[in-house]
Amino acid sequence: MVRSAAKNHERVAVVVDPKDYDRVLGEIETRARSRPSCALSFAARPLPIPLPTTAPSPATWAGSGRWQGRLGFPDHMHPSLHLERVLRYGENPHQKAAFYSWDAPSGMSLAKAEVLQGKELSYNNLLDLDAAMKLCAEFEVPAACIIKHTNPCGIAVSTRA
Repeated sequence: MVRSAAKNHERVAVVVDPKDYDRVLGEIETRARSRPSCALSFAARPLPIPLPTTAPSPATWAGSGRWQGRLGFPDHMHPSLHLERVLRYGENPHQKAAFYSWDAPSGMSLAKAEVLQGKELSYNNLLDLDAAMKLCAEFEVPAACIIKHTNPCGIAVSTRA
């Protein structure tokens, strides 16, 4: 959603860093509800998504004094993920992407899915598959759905359980 909103920076300001809140609020108050002039610079910023290559052990957390979060929980957690597959492309064809999963996926999981035929999966394919899986899981009878850009455009359910 952040990416799609950033594409519409002429009409909206996408603020992904809390350090920018005061600047945006100040511009909005000064310009009487018009789009802040900083919107274009915010739209051009990369998203701050750190992906650690290694996860610290619980012993590291316990000994580091970093249990300072709310109610005694750590401020940050670094889950351990492993590479499932390199994707055909990211959200756009010029972008690289990869699919990571938890070390032990449970229940329904795209990490357990097997490509039987056709092209390698892309990021958008995985988003649509995830949406289809979650929608079909809402039914107690077998169901199938058609998803395009994460929006359901067709669904069918079985008359038999």
